[in-house]
Amino acid sequence: MGITKINSGEKYLYFRTTATLADDDDSATSGLIPASAITGMHPVTDNALRLYYSPRIPFASDGTDNNYINNDFVQIQVTANKHKEVMEAIVKLLNDPFIDPFVVIADDTTKEYAHPNITSMGLLTPDGGLTD
Repeated sequence: MGITKINSGEKYLYFRTTATLADDDDSATSGLIPASAITGMHPVTDNALRLYYSPRIPFASDGTDNNYINNDFVQIQVTANKHKEVMEAIVKLLNDPFIDPFVVIADDTTKEYAHPNITSMGLLTPDGGLTD
């Protein structure tokens, strides 16, 4: 894999799951995802919303020589049944040219959330747990 150059016109979405700064020490606790990598969003429970993004490692062997697509996602907790409002707010943030390119979507350490109906971070699954 080559090094990806950061595009100055791109927005980047920040997520952090840990409530304690001292525990923010791996890819499962915080991450920055380019907005252009977002492939979709959908509810998974009354209180959870998943944002899928293009994986850094797109394919992985499952041990049987069958390949599967690695589905990376971020899951955020939302107020019950307020998924649409949160998705709409995220899309507006991504399309607003006057918003800083570093967009905090959910940060449990600082309690900063992109919308009042985001209640906390859920899961961050970079590379589906794979390493390169």
